[in-house]
Amino acid sequence: MMDVTKEQARIDYDYWCEHLAREFPRVPEYTRESYARVLAFKLRPGSFLQACINNDLFGAISRADPQNRAALYDIVRMIRSTTT
Repeated sequence: MMDVTKEQARIDYDYWCEHLAREFPRVPEYTRESYARVLAFKLRPGSFLQACINNDLFGAISRADPQNRAALYDIVRMIRSTTT
């Protein structure tokens, strides 16, 4: 049997995946899922997403793959929507 906190975190992860997919469809799925893990499980993201969370534009640009670079505005909006 899964303990309550792990079960709740899994429910939170599923919620965040669905919510972020609906609200930010232009953000790559792997980036939304990584951010959902940050929100639900408090896991540390990769260096690109961590730079975005830290508001480090130069770090984010230098670490972004082409898909994330194209979606950077929406990624910032996604992060901002969960922190205010």
